[in-house]
Amino acid sequence: MSKNLFILCLLIIGGVVAVSGCNSEYSLTYEELLEEYGSPPSGENLAEWNRERAKDDYYVFLQNFTLLKEMTVETAKERVSPSSDDSEMDYTILDYGEKDIEGVTVYYGQWTTPSNRIEGEVLFEINSRWYSILWYDLIGNPNKEAIDAKISQIISKAKRVST
Repeated sequence: MSKNLFILCLLIIGGVVAVSGCNSEYSLTYEELLEEYGSPPSGENLAEWNRERAKDDYYVFLQNFTLLKEMTVETAKERVSPSSDDSEMDYTILDYGEKDIEGVTVYYGQWTTPSNRIEGEVLFEINSRWYSILWYDLIGNPNKEAIDAKISQIISKAKRVST
């Protein structure tokens, strides 16, 4: 009898370990997502980060800023839409709007910058948390496929963030 009880306990423990292992593979914290795809460092490390990124043809990163906590659909649409400040800052809006990526409604904007690059921002909400992805590319957007793939990857992982 004790042998059967021992085997039963092992099976239960093994089942719990297996299930918890699968669950940890699925869930992700917001901090882990930021660590993997996060925005530039602050302070002294920012200059080095900027020098490194200047060598890249394109870059995609997840931003983490205070305004995201107050974001709404209306403010997201407003943020990516043309504004009167654009021409004063020498930005030219190329495209903006709303579309579906990975089953999530996103609000996006794309513009040229004074430094002869293209920038874009993608805003979206999952589980009552707003996210912002910023990307840079060369004029002509030659890295569009790679950028779109990275954006899809970030959104897909954001869907796994536990609330």
